[in-house]
Amino acid sequence: MQRFGVTKVVKYFVSILVEIGVQAIPKTESICGIDVGLKGFAIFSDGNAYKNLKFFRILEGK
Repeated sequence: MQRFGVTKVVKYFVSILVEIGVQAIPKTESICGIDVGLKGFAIFSDGNAYKNLKFFRILEGK
């Protein structure tokens, strides 16, 4: 349920209550593991890797 309310101190008060249905998420057969580390920012179980850009080290000397 979503609830929304607006209040004005002088005269007005509005309250709206809405019920929203939840949709089921389909199950998948694939699994993905993610390793977050120091050498690489993120390494996925399928072999893809993202470099650690080290912004702190670049700006440290300034």
